[in-house]
Amino acid sequence: MPYIRGVWTEGSLLEDVEKTISEYGWKKELTFKKAVIALDWFQPRPCPNPSTSAINAYHHQPIAIEVATHAIFKSPYGMYYGLARCAGFSIKRPEIPAELLDAEGPLEGFAPWISKIAKGRERYSQIIMYMAEKLPSIADNDAISIVWDNDLRRAALDIEVIETRVQSLPVSSNGCPAQKEVKIVESDPTVYQSPFTIVNTRVPTLEKVSDKYQIETEFDGKGTVYEANWWPDSQIRYEGWIDSEDGFILVAQADPASAYDKNNVPSFPWYWGKITPFDENDKGTSAMFAGTAINTESENFDYNSTTRLRQQSDLSMMPLKKGYQHYPGNGIDSITVHKTKFGSKYQAHYFSWSADPNSMPPVRDNKGRTYPDAYNQFNTSPFNYQHNPSRYSNKVHSTVPYVMHPEEGPRGYLEKSILMNSLSLRNGTKLRNRIQTCPDLFDVYRFILPTAVSPITKRPGTAYRPAGLGIMMEEGVE
Repeated sequence: MPYIRGVWTEGSLLEDVEKTISEYGWKKELTFKKAVIALDWFQPRPCPNPSTSAINAYHHQPIAIEVATHAIFKSPYGMYYGLARCAGFSIKRPEIPAELLDAEGPLEGFAPWISKIAKGRERYSQIIMYMAEKLPSIADNDAISIVWDNDLRRAALDIEVIETRVQSLPVSSNGCPAQKEVKIVESDPTVYQSPFTIVNTRVPTLEKVSDKYQIETEFDGKGTVYEANWWPDSQIRYEGWIDSEDGFILVAQADPASAYDKNNVPSFPWYWGKITPFDENDKGTSAMFAGTAINTESENFDYNSTTRLRQQSDLSMMPLKKGYQHYPGNGIDSITVHKTKFGSKYQAHYFSWSADPNSMPPVRDNKGRTYPDAYNQFNTSPFNYQHNPSRYSNKVHSTVPYVMHPEEGPRGYLEKSILMNSLSLRNGTKLRNRIQTCPDLFDVYRFILPTAVSPITKRPGTAYRPAGLGIMMEEGVE
């Protein structure tokens, strides 16, 4: 049955996701690592007349490193979707073997070496997703490395730039060695990688990893301090619908036991799939959205605000050679759609459904706590409203999720899911939806209310927040 439930392990998330979706027509096409070293390593010594302390600081300068592990999947209908996990850390100059780098950048052995050091340092609480039109020119199971001058995570997540070179700027008039800059040697802009959808499965400030007591030049982890209670064997629960025609829609949640209050570990939706078009001449397109925990602990995050959690102008969510400056989707505040009808790529789209007025009572909070788990309780004001089922029809009124663009209008809708007012409903409620063409048959949906920031739970992604999500469990039952 295409309704699935299970768990993934945080330390092997990419492999576990592959096992889950490969049974339904999805195929992992490519796995690789991309390491990025900061340009600082290649800059010359302080000049002119440096002090002893300046020279010592230069030789023991922490050099930023970022390593991303990528897995790219091909959907049954041909679109590519990528998953990535990142590890960010610093290494002092003496700790990097000189034979792995030259004046122009990393040599062949650098990427495998630094990838081994990165193992265990991954940000397990963060999942990065993206779309692409074709595979990058990277061999399966390869490890590549580049130099970059800022935002190393962005460079590690990029799959279009695969080779860079360090070169000298003009020599200064004081005779000091020339400063360095980075140039791109090899890239493929026709990969058309989308903006990144960055999912924090829990509030990032809840955990901290440091090498406070680690012996320099040794990378055995014996001096690493973990200020958290999530580990590589911690698990992520998921459930939802998947098939080989439309894609999948899931709701997932990391282990909330360590921080069960303040919506610190929210449940989040995850959609990779098609949009079914209204126009019979429209071939349709692909879409992606998810959800994320907020950036810091808070009980009163404003889900009504149309201010985006991730600003559209934020280049840290873009591939290195793509800006998508005008209204790009980010999969958190909006739906990322592959192409508009006339070809614009990765534009922000939004949900439309038979929504109630967002300001209609009851006020959806509990003493200032605004997340669903806080006010969706028996001792709160919203619990006293019986919105669902309707007292007039004794039904829960729902709509398929229409996908809209501000300029183009309604594009289509998502299959195997419905949206509705979430009041008076509990997670796990089964909803029977009569099939119009077969009045004796029903589709059965399971009600789930995601609690993360997503296009379902926060404006402007949805007009009424939060929308309740119904995911199909069974088709055509009596």
